[in-house]
Amino acid sequence: MDITEWLEYFTYGVALQIEKVKERFLSLSSDLKRKRLTERQMRIVERINNYGYITNKTIREMFNLSDEGALNEIKKLLSLGVIRSEGGWRNIRYLLA
Repeated sequence: MDITEWLEYFTYGVALQIEKVKERFLSLSSDLKRKRLTERQMRIVERINNYGYITNKTIREMFNLSDEGALNEIKKLLSLGVIRSEGGWRNIRYLLA
């Protein structure tokens, strides 16, 4: 395989991955619109999408919320099936479902 063939193969793979990400984003976006998330909840989802996960502390800091306020947002997203939890007690973090 010469360099030209390798580059074509590589760029084809990158293009496939970009298309998969685009499809997932569009699907997630339409799902979230149907679930009628608040602006705050959409920002939480966006943060998870960018960083892979979010914590209660991060949510509190993002919106200047109390622990109870952050938990309310988390509970709503969990009940809608938008996010899932990982870890336990003090090390719990939230990922997209």
